[in-house]
Amino acid sequence: MKIVVASGKGGCGKSTISLVLISALRASGHKVRAVDMDVQGTLTRSLEANGGMGEEGATITITDTMPRHEHLEDVIKDADLALVPCSPDVADFWATLDMLAGLEAVKPKLRLVWNKVRPGTTQSDPKTLSTMEKKLGLPKVNASLGLRAVYAQTLPLSGWNELPSPAKLEATAFALAVLSNRS
Repeated sequence: MKIVVASGKGGCGKSTISLVLISALRASGHKVRAVDMDVQGTLTRSLEANGGMGEEGATITITDTMPRHEHLEDVIKDADLALVPCSPDVADFWATLDMLAGLEAVKPKLRLVWNKVRPGTTQSDPKTLSTMEKKLGLPKVNASLGLRAVYAQTLPLSGWNELPSPAKLEATAFALAVLSNRS
Protein backbone atom coordinates (compact mmCIF):
# COMPACT_ATOMS: atom_id res chain seq x y z
CA MET A 1 0.00 0.00 0.00
CA LYS A 2 1.29 3.46 -0.92
CA ILE A 3 0.20 6.43 1.19
CA VAL A 4 1.12 10.04 0.38
CA VAL A 5 0.89 12.89 2.90
CA ALA A 6 0.35 16.17 1.04
CA SER A 7 -0.50 19.80 1.74
CA GLY A 8 -0.49 23.20 0.12
CA LYS A 9 1.70 24.80 2.78
CA GLY A 10 4.48 24.07 5.21
CA GLY A 11 3.93 23.72 8.94
CA CYS A 12 0.62 21.90 8.71
CA GLY A 13 1.99 18.64 10.06
CA LYS A 14 2.91 16.53 7.01
CA SER A 15 6.19 15.28 8.46
CA THR A 16 4.76 14.75 11.95
CA ILE A 17 1.75 12.87 10.58
CA SER A 18 4.07 10.75 8.42
CA LEU A 19 6.28 10.02 11.44
CA VAL A 20 3.32 9.16 13.68
CA LEU A 21 1.82 6.87 11.05
CA ILE A 22 5.12 5.10 10.36
CA SER A 23 5.89 4.68 14.07
CA ALA A 24 2.42 3.41 14.98
CA LEU A 25 2.30 0.98 12.07
CA ARG A 26 5.75 -0.37 12.89
CA ALA A 27 4.79 -0.75 16.56
CA SER A 28 1.75 -2.75 15.36
CA GLY A 29 3.98 -5.15 13.43
CA HIS A 30 3.75 -3.69 9.90
CA LYS A 31 6.84 -3.37 7.73
CA VAL A 32 6.95 0.24 6.56
CA ARG A 33 9.21 2.16 4.19
CA ALA A 34 9.47 5.97 4.32
CA VAL A 35 10.07 8.35 1.41
CA ASP A 36 10.96 11.95 2.28
CA MET A 37 10.41 14.30 -0.68
CA ASP A 38 10.56 17.44 1.47
CA VAL A 39 13.83 19.36 1.07
CA GLN A 40 13.88 20.08 4.82
CA GLY A 41 14.38 16.37 5.45
CA THR A 42 12.43 16.46 8.71
CA LEU A 43 11.07 12.94 8.30
CA THR A 44 14.50 11.50 7.44
CA ARG A 45 16.11 13.03 10.53
CA SER A 46 13.16 12.12 12.76
CA LEU A 47 13.30 8.46 11.74
CA GLU A 48 16.85 8.10 13.03
CA ALA A 49 15.31 7.28 16.45
CA ASN A 50 12.53 5.21 14.91
CA GLY A 51 13.95 2.43 12.77
CA GLY A 52 15.32 4.39 9.83
CA MET A 53 13.78 4.96 6.41
CA GLY A 54 12.99 1.46 5.29
CA GLU A 55 12.42 -2.10 6.24
CA GLU A 56 13.20 -5.09 4.08
CA GLY A 57 10.00 -6.55 2.70
CA ALA A 58 7.95 -3.41 3.47
CA THR A 59 4.32 -3.71 2.43
CA ILE A 60 3.44 -0.09 3.22
CA THR A 61 5.19 3.02 1.89
CA ILE A 62 4.55 6.45 3.43
CA THR A 63 5.66 9.46 1.36
CA ASP A 64 6.07 12.90 2.94
CA THR A 65 5.79 15.49 0.14
CA MET A 66 6.97 19.08 -0.20
CA PRO A 67 4.47 21.91 0.23
CA ARG A 68 3.07 23.09 -3.11
CA HIS A 69 4.87 20.25 -4.91
CA GLU A 70 4.62 20.92 -8.66
CA HIS A 71 4.20 17.22 -9.50
CA LEU A 72 1.87 16.42 -6.60
CA GLU A 73 -0.89 15.09 -8.83
CA ASP A 74 1.53 12.57 -10.37
CA VAL A 75 2.75 11.48 -6.93
CA ILE A 76 -0.84 10.97 -5.77
CA LYS A 77 -1.81 9.08 -8.96
CA ASP A 78 0.83 6.49 -8.08
CA ALA A 79 -0.53 6.12 -4.51
CA ASP A 80 -3.42 4.15 -3.07
CA LEU A 81 -4.35 6.91 -0.64
CA ALA A 82 -3.38 10.55 -0.02
CA LEU A 83 -3.76 12.14 3.40
CA VAL A 84 -4.37 15.88 3.46
CA PRO A 85 -3.54 17.35 6.87
CA CYS A 86 -5.40 20.48 7.88
CA SER A 87 -5.78 22.28 11.18
CA PRO A 88 -8.76 24.47 12.03
CA ASP A 89 -6.44 27.43 11.41
CA VAL A 90 -7.77 29.63 8.58
CA ALA A 91 -4.37 29.79 6.82
CA ASP A 92 -4.19 25.95 6.70
CA PHE A 93 -7.78 25.82 5.47
CA TRP A 94 -7.17 28.35 2.66
CA ALA A 95 -3.95 26.62 1.58
CA THR A 96 -5.80 23.29 1.49
CA LEU A 97 -8.59 24.77 -0.62
CA ASP A 98 -6.01 26.22 -3.04
CA MET A 99 -4.18 22.90 -3.31
CA LEU A 100 -7.39 20.94 -3.96
CA ALA A 101 -8.25 23.15 -6.92
CA GLY A 102 -5.42 21.53 -8.88
CA LEU A 103 -6.12 17.95 -7.85
CA GLU A 104 -9.56 17.16 -9.27
CA ALA A 105 -8.27 14.12 -11.19
CA VAL A 106 -7.07 12.42 -7.99
CA LYS A 107 -9.73 13.70 -5.57
CA PRO A 108 -11.18 10.20 -4.93
CA LYS A 109 -7.86 9.20 -3.32
CA LEU A 110 -7.77 12.18 -0.94
CA ARG A 111 -8.71 11.96 2.74
CA LEU A 112 -8.85 14.89 5.15
CA VAL A 113 -6.86 14.51 8.36
CA TRP A 114 -7.67 16.94 11.14
CA ASN A 115 -4.46 17.92 12.87
CA LYS A 116 -4.03 19.94 16.08
CA VAL A 117 -7.65 19.18 17.02
CA ARG A 118 -8.02 18.36 20.71
CA PRO A 119 -11.44 17.49 22.11
CA GLY A 120 -12.79 20.08 24.52
CA THR A 121 -10.79 22.99 23.06
CA THR A 122 -11.76 25.85 20.76
CA GLN A 123 -9.83 24.06 18.00
CA SER A 124 -12.41 21.27 18.01
CA ASP A 125 -15.50 23.44 17.61
CA PRO A 126 -17.90 21.14 15.71
CA LYS A 127 -19.53 23.99 13.81
CA THR A 128 -16.18 25.31 12.51
CA LEU A 129 -14.94 21.84 11.58
CA SER A 130 -18.22 20.98 9.86
CA THR A 131 -18.18 24.22 7.84
CA MET A 132 -14.57 23.60 6.76
CA GLU A 133 -15.27 19.95 5.89
CA LYS A 134 -18.21 20.93 3.65
CA LYS A 135 -16.12 23.53 1.81
CA LEU A 136 -13.19 21.13 1.37
CA GLY A 137 -15.48 18.37 0.09
CA LEU A 138 -13.21 15.52 1.16
CA PRO A 139 -14.02 12.40 3.11
CA LYS A 140 -12.12 12.45 6.39
CA VAL A 141 -10.12 9.89 8.29
CA ASN A 142 -12.25 9.06 11.32
CA ALA A 143 -9.47 9.83 13.78
CA SER A 144 -7.50 13.00 14.37
CA LEU A 145 -4.19 13.89 15.98
CA GLY A 146 -4.54 16.31 18.86
CA LEU A 147 -1.22 15.58 20.56
CA ARG A 148 0.97 16.90 17.73
CA ALA A 149 3.38 18.71 20.05
CA VAL A 150 4.01 15.49 22.00
CA TYR A 151 4.76 13.59 18.78
CA ALA A 152 6.89 16.35 17.27
CA GLN A 153 9.10 16.49 20.37
CA THR A 154 9.21 12.90 21.62
CA LEU A 155 9.31 10.72 18.49
CA PRO A 156 12.31 12.35 16.74
CA LEU A 157 14.40 12.51 19.91
CA SER A 158 13.46 9.37 21.83
CA GLY A 159 11.30 7.11 19.69
CA TRP A 160 7.99 5.29 20.10
CA ASN A 161 8.76 3.63 23.44
CA GLU A 162 9.07 7.01 25.18
CA LEU A 163 5.66 8.29 24.08
CA PRO A 164 3.11 8.61 26.90
CA SER A 165 0.33 6.02 26.77
CA PRO A 166 -2.40 8.47 25.65
CA ALA A 167 -0.24 9.47 22.66
CA LYS A 168 0.40 5.83 21.74
CA LEU A 169 -3.34 5.09 21.90
CA GLU A 170 -4.21 8.12 19.76
CA ALA A 171 -1.48 7.28 17.22
CA THR A 172 -2.51 3.63 16.98
CA ALA A 173 -6.19 4.57 16.52
CA PHE A 174 -5.13 7.02 13.82
CA ALA A 175 -3.04 4.40 11.99
CA LEU A 176 -5.90 1.88 12.06
CA ALA A 177 -8.33 4.53 10.78
CA VAL A 178 -5.96 5.38 7.91
CA LEU A 179 -5.66 1.73 6.90
CA SER A 180 -9.46 1.45 6.82
CA ASN A 181 -9.77 4.51 4.52
CA ARG A 182 -8.39 3.08 1.31
CA SER A 183 -9.92 4.57 -1.81
